[in-house]
Amino acid sequence: MRLTWIPVLIAAALMLMGTITCGAESEEKPSPSATRAPEPTPEPDRMSLLQEVAEADALAFEEGHWLVLYARYPDEFKEKCTSSDFAFVMMFALSLWGMPDDFSASVETVRIEGDQGWVDIRFEKDGLELEIEEDDTPSYLWRDGEWVAYVSPEDMLEDKPCDLSWETDS
Repeated sequence: MRLTWIPVLIAAALMLMGTITCGAESEEKPSPSATRAPEPTPEPDRMSLLQEVAEADALAFEEGHWLVLYARYPDEFKEKCTSSDFAFVMMFALSLWGMPDDFSASVETVRIEGDQGWVDIRFEKDGLELEIEEDDTPSYLWRDGEWVAYVSPEDMLEDKPCDLSWETDS
């Protein structure tokens, strides 16, 4: 008969231990870190992000991946310029600049002033630098937590900024 009480005693002991454990947990005081407000998410390192974006875009430009570049443009621009028109403009620009096949593009420097980012890219073929006329407009703008391609206000005002048809007066 004593053996029949052993399972009952074990079950009672387990229930008692569960009750003591649950009671101990409920009496625990929260740690000071649990009552503090969560740490704010740090601002992304905009310089590192600009460097990454510039390198990805230089590679896309080098390889003719126009849709990768197009995706970087602001939505307002993309509403006025289709991806196929953009690709055509990019190929036209390469031809106009006299860019040879198999050129390479590498990021030399990046700098930030406020919400504008400038990128200097070196173009070369067979170790020789290709001269491309540069201006002092920014390359990117910081918008909504990311770098987007800079489009001049004049181009943004155009109805079709990627339209290459020229009208001539007769």
